[in-house]
Amino acid sequence: MKCDLHVHSIYSGMCTVPLLKGVCRESYNDPREVYSVLKRKGMGFRLG
Repeated sequence: MKCDLHVHSIYSGMCTVPLLKGVCRESYNDPREVYSVLKRKGMGFRLG
């Protein structure tokens, strides 16, 4: 199985939508909080 582990966070940069470009960020999520929420919901990673 393949999956995309792409998550936007406070480090993602500025919004690229034409009317909002340079006005707001792509995301305001702290990556540590995203990780904590996903772990609480049962997400994990296992090889093999």
